[in-house]
Amino acid sequence: RFFTPQGDRSAYFQRGEIVFASSSAEQDRLGNFLYRRGLIEKKQLREIEKEFKPGMRFGKAFVDKGYLDPKALWEAVRAQVEEVVYGLFSLQEGDFVFVEGDSLLPEDLAGLSLSSQSLLMEGIRRSDESAMIAEVIPTDEAVPHRRENAPQTDLEDFERKVLELVDGVRDVRQIVRASRRGEFDVKRALYDLSKTQIIDIRLPDRPAAGKDAKA
Repeated sequence: RFFTPQGDRSAYFQRGEIVFASSSAEQDRLGNFLYRRGLIEKKQLREIEKEFKPGMRFGKAFVDKGYLDPKALWEAVRAQVEEVVYGLFSLQEGDFVFVEGDSLLPEDLAGLSLSSQSLLMEGIRRSDESAMIAEVIPTDEAVPHRRENAPQTDLEDFERKVLELVDGVRDVRQIVRASRRGEFDVKRALYDLSKTQIIDIRLPDRPAAGKDAKA
């Protein structure tokens, strides 16, 4: 269990492998995660939140409403767990404790078995690359634009998909949602497209210091 200013997080292990992870941070909540991934609409999220009652399973409510099929929910929960674990690598301060016990994880949350070694390696990679990406994409409000006379180069399938979403209107957050992939993967693709001079990353206009923003 990790206790940080950004919220509390927990990672659950069985026989050395990660089987679940949870977080109290608002951005890590399942509903917000599903929305950022483009799997549900804002109206559907607000509807479930309004109808939610103690004892209900949040993800199951989306399935019962027909907004998600069970397979999509299971894949989303798995991806959510991975993202919570990767987020641990960016923590700069806080406290942690190890708690041992056979019944810490509720039975209805069991079922995942993720390679701790793979998550460790990926977490380290993301930690190393995040600062580099942030220099090019410092805010999710940045808007990628295609460059005229961009060089011809072979692109990976996912890079090509991300490039198709670059229309000079969508910001980074909207591209992430439209891609239905994780934030890191999309930002890495945009970073690579920028470095190969296929796109420009333009930051949002901000009012000058000391001046009021226009209505």
